[in-house]
Amino acid sequence: MKTAVIYCFSGTGNTLRVANNFKDAMERKGTAVTVAVIKKGEEVPSEKDFDFVGIAYPVHGFNAPLPIWDLAKGFPVENQKPYFMLKTSGEALRLNDSSGYGVDKILKKKGYRLTNEFHYLMPYNIIFRHSDRMAYEMDKTMKERVLIDADLVLSGVENPPVIKRWTRFVSKIFKIEHKAMPYIGRGFKVAKDKCLGCGACVRNCPMKNIKMENSLPVFGKECVGCMGCSFNCPTAAINIGILNGWKVNGRYSFEKPDFDEGESFVPRYCRNSYKRYFRVAKS
Repeated sequence: MKTAVIYCFSGTGNTLRVANNFKDAMERKGTAVTVAVIKKGEEVPSEKDFDFVGIAYPVHGFNAPLPIWDLAKGFPVENQKPYFMLKTSGEALRLNDSSGYGVDKILKKKGYRLTNEFHYLMPYNIIFRHSDRMAYEMDKTMKERVLIDADLVLSGVENPPVIKRWTRFVSKIFKIEHKAMPYIGRGFKVAKDKCLGCGACVRNCPMKNIKMENSLPVFGKECVGCMGCSFNCPTAAINIGILNGWKVNGRYSFEKPDFDEGESFVPRYCRNSYKRYFRVAKS
């Protein structure tokens, strides 16, 4: 039996949801799949033990998040070993096209070959909250697409992304987020009158950046901006500093809501890119 590993970094669960659906799609075709969740200080299995290698991440500032860069730097040297990428974002802007370029550049020097990159829209965990209808449509589309995309990987079809120079330039500028978030994260605070002291934020942080002191969370210097703490807080008690105007709190159900079939569900923000994404997905 063929085997596969998908290395996954996920803060609020969207990217993990995609990785698990991709796993299910590959396993339906007879491939045993391990989803290796990336958390600080925890080991992941060696890519040498698998026939197929995937890397899944949410787009952060038109880049892969810092833990994915660190993962790539730790990969051993190979000889043209193929791998694929799964990435998620809340919008289908062309600026996201080059998000994996820097990571691929690292891996290419180590002897890896990017065969495919698959981009899935999932609802925002920062900036603004997508409607229940939009979240449902995104999730539904993702589940349909992974069936096709997983088959491409297993069939050996290669379609590496074509990256335009101007999107690489923008990604390079916004990579400053890697250095900025530890400082921004130090400004996260908790409302004492709302906090339950439940420790959900501690458990949700993949960077182990939060600890409890006197039954209240204290934020360290390792934040990468995944928003797992603020998004999953049961009482919306966490203030995310200068980003608080963009805070989104509470899990999406992804269940089909009641709606008028003829009603437009696409927001005005990035409307054309959303429409293009759904149109291409249905073609």
